Amino acid sequence: MGDTETYFMAKVGNLTTSQEIEINILKGCTLLTHLNGAAVTIANLLRAIEALNARCEQRLGRMTMAKMVTAKDPAGFATPYCDHYRLSLARPGQTFRALVLEHDQVGVCSAADVDEILAAAAAFTRVEDYKPEGQAHKQAHRLLVQKAEDVRVQLSKL
Repeated sequence: MGDTETYFMAKVGNLTTSQEIEINILKGCTLLTHLNGAAVTIANLLRAIEALNARCEQRLGRMTMAKMVTAKDPAGFATPYCDHYRLSLARPGQTFRALVLEHDQVGVCSAADVDEILAAAAAFTRVEDYKPEGQAHKQAHRLLVQKAEDVRVQLSKL
């Protein structure tokens, strides 16, 4: 009700190392898209992250499942609050919009489901333009580029 789009939500379960790397590659592809050809500098990356955060906030604003929640005190959590407002919540008590879901009503993706989702996401990015560093990232990138191409071929036959 009130949503103009349909959303699929699931927990990803336990990711393989390759899947974690592929997710990081797709995050990098998203950032590169939002840099619009600007140099990859800390300042430009922070601006791109801020733009992506604003876009997510707008999208959450249209979702009926999104609610305003309040950040808790991070004491006792493994990850502390980040000092930079573009990267994390600034302080306990800060309000923000988030999806509020019942955990038992959200399914868990199998490893094969996650692979399909990552391949589909890669097909709609310019994943081949991403420049990986390190052997594991290069190998995961090659596989992700191939998966993206396979999805594009399948879509072209529809």
